[in-house]
Amino acid sequence: MKGKFSSDSAAIARSERSSTRAELMLLVATAVWGISFVLARNLGEAGNAVIGEERGGFGPTLVLGIRFLLAAILWGLCLAVWNRVGGRRSRDRAATVVFGSTVGSKRVRWLVGVGVGLLLAIGLVLQHIALDLIRGDRAEAMTAFLTSLTVVFVPLAVWMVWRRWPSRTVAVGIALAVPGVWLMSRVEGSAVDDGSSMRVGIALGVACAFVFSWHLLGVSHASERLGAGRLNAIQFAVVGVACLVAAGVMSVGHPLDGWDFGSLLEARSVFEMLLLILAPTLISFGLMSRYQRDVAPARAALIYMLEPVFAAGFAWMIAGKALGANVLIGAGLILLANVVVELWPYVWRRRDVGSRR
Repeated sequence: MKGKFSSDSAAIARSERSSTRAELMLLVATAVWGISFVLARNLGEAGNAVIGEERGGFGPTLVLGIRFLLAAILWGLCLAVWNRVGGRRSRDRAATVVFGSTVGSKRVRWLVGVGVGLLLAIGLVLQHIALDLIRGDRAEAMTAFLTSLTVVFVPLAVWMVWRRWPSRTVAVGIALAVPGVWLMSRVEGSAVDDGSSMRVGIALGVACAFVFSWHLLGVSHASERLGAGRLNAIQFAVVGVACLVAAGVMSVGHPLDGWDFGSLLEARSVFEMLLLILAPTLISFGLMSRYQRDVAPARAALIYMLEPVFAAGFAWMIAGKALGANVLIGAGLILLANVVVELWPYVWRRRDVGSRR
């Protein structure tokens, strides 16, 4: 009997260590996503300089295209090396870990993957143009907090697809988020700059959160057909191609002979691009795919909610960009809205189960 107790205790300890390690890995992924806002804004400005513009959608979209297309190529190369070095057994394991199980016809799987990739591309373009248009020291933090509204929009997207009425907590979350967004659109109590730039940026930030909510629903559906690894590979390629095409459309009116890629070829820009490809794209997506299944949904949601906090912290540490009172209060309301929508139903269910016991 003593041996049985010892065995049970050891199993519990191993399970707790595994859960703690998984939570730590998700925290690392979230922190890396937070720093990506600073890097993306710098590269977006460098991309706009290619065609001689100060701000606009071309630079961020061009950078997204280069970043994700290179990420897709690196993903494929890593898989090829794994297959060649590991032999047959490693190839079989790679097919399971990287690609996952597949359901449905090949054509349907590809169509689903491409559709989800296009949603991700649209959301990312909106997000990065918003990051470029929101002026001042608060751009990174504001864009990150606006993106976090995805948590509030997911139940609304579910209602639009399956006609499942959102719960009261969603209504409370929206009631908290709306004044939060309004406060973020104000600087020192007055309307932002001279007019449109920041307001357009904030509108695009909210729109990107709405698109990301649909993307999350698409991922839940597509991962059953493709597996998380294969879906990521398709998404990277689709985002890369779609963004390069969109950048080409945005460049109409700027003759090619006037383009200057010097700003993107500087050592700092190349280094930041490599960081964006390796860290928030490959590493963070990989950590999320590997470890999220080992973390309770409520805990994972709480960890992901720290992304805008990390974004604000990195912006302050790297560039000394502090937040004003209005932005802090607005960000706090948005975070509270996310907590209400994501965690309160979970807490309520736990309490209900406990009372029935």
